[in-house]
Amino acid sequence: MVDSGDQGIYRYHKKSVYPYKNTKCQKITSVAKDHNTLLAKNRIKVEHIIRNIKTFNILSHKYRNKRKRYNIKFNTIAGIVNLNHGF
Repeated sequence: MVDSGDQGIYRYHKKSVYPYKNTKCQKITSVAKDHNTLLAKNRIKVEHIIRNIKTFNILSHKYRNKRKRYNIKFNTIAGIVNLNHGF
């Protein structure tokens, strides 16, 4: 699931889902609006989790420690965030 800024991702990931957009000549239908609303509701959950991971500064800044420990640290932080969200 992507937002409208990632329209070109369809070339690389065929199963991607993105919102419908209005054109100059044609407005989107109510079905398309419902699709966009459901997509936005699901995406906001993901955006909040990414924001919570960024508060630990592992994704916000350039990682300057040893590369082989990055996965361990990231998985630990993701586990803390998932525990906080009840997953």
